[in-house]
Amino acid sequence: MSPNTNFPHDWGIEGAEKEFSDNLGKEDSQEEVNEQRTMWEQIRSNRIKSVVLVAAMAAVLVLIGFFIGAFIGNTWAGLIIALIIWGIMSLIAYFQGDNIFLSISKARKIERDDNPRLYNIVEEMKIAS
Repeated sequence: MSPNTNFPHDWGIEGAEKEFSDNLGKEDSQEEVNEQRTMWEQIRSNRIKSVVLVAAMAAVLVLIGFFIGAFIGNTWAGLIIALIIWGIMSLIAYFQGDNIFLSISKARKIERDDNPRLYNIVEEMKIAS
């Protein structure tokens, strides 16, 4: 199977943008245009949700730190400790999040002998990207 069998256009991003803009005027491609818009809207929505989630996590940790600090008698110490913990958790999630997720899901690296067809598909996608 040749590497570009399933990928007729090996243009990269510029070619995809050109093809997308060429199809804008065609009547039969209106659904494709709507799907593209929907995809970009979903990406934007996911980014916004991610920022809100990180901010909410920070707020919860700061509140917990504040109350623990108030219980101890020094609210600033509690806030600083909470922010340090949040920073460490964010760094771990950013740099090791993918490895943590893969280990939790018991993922393993596939070899050609394990499943040749799947291996070839992944190789084709790697080449196409």
